[in-house]
Order: sequence, then structure tokens, then C-alpha cells
Amino acid sequence: MAQEKPEHHRKRRQLVWMIVSLLLAAAVIVSAIWLRSNRYFYSSESHSLEAFRGLEGKGEVQSPEDSANLARRQELLLNGQAENDAMIGWLVLPGTMIDYPVMGGKDSSRYA
Repeated sequence: MAQEKPEHHRKRRQLVWMIVSLLLAAAVIVSAIWLRSNRYFYSSESHSLEAFRGLEGKGEVQSPEDSANLARRQELLLNGQAENDAMIGWLVLPGTMIDYPVMGGKDSSRYA
């Protein structure tokens, strides 16, 4: 017959697991807060296509009324279409990092 562990060993093990769980939860919360407040997400480096767009500084479209940055996207679309007829549009979701050219092919099944 297997010996049962004394009660104090079981309680100690529960306490250790509780502490480890709390430390992991605290690490997740601190990491989420740090990522949210990190300047990287709110700087000009936040876009992977910043160099392609030729934008300076904080060129993110902040709202549908952000006419200066929307006009810049229109200019980029027209210039892109002049260089590559596969560019069919520009997708912008104001206040997010979604801000990319849209490419299309001859049909809907494949872009080449």
C-alpha cells in the first residue's frame, strides 16, 4: 500500500503552485501593459511599409476625417497604379495598423 503524504506536504505543494500561478499571471499582466504603452506601436516604425510609402513621422490615419493622411494614401495609390497595374486599391482602417496596398490578378482565383 502506498503511503499517504502528510497533510503539511500537500498544503506546501498547493502553496507553491499558487505562488507560481500568481507570478505567471502577474508577468502576463505586466507584459500586456508594457506592450500597450510601448512607444513602438505609436511611432512611425509601426508600419512595415513605412519606407515604401515614403511617409515621415507619424503618418497613421487616425480617423475617417484625417484628410491629410487619406490624401497621401490616394497619392500613393495613384503612383503605385502607374508603376504596377496589379495595384487595385489601398486598404486603410483608421486608428489601426492596417494600412496596405491591395493587389489583384486577372481573376479572383489567383494573383500572379
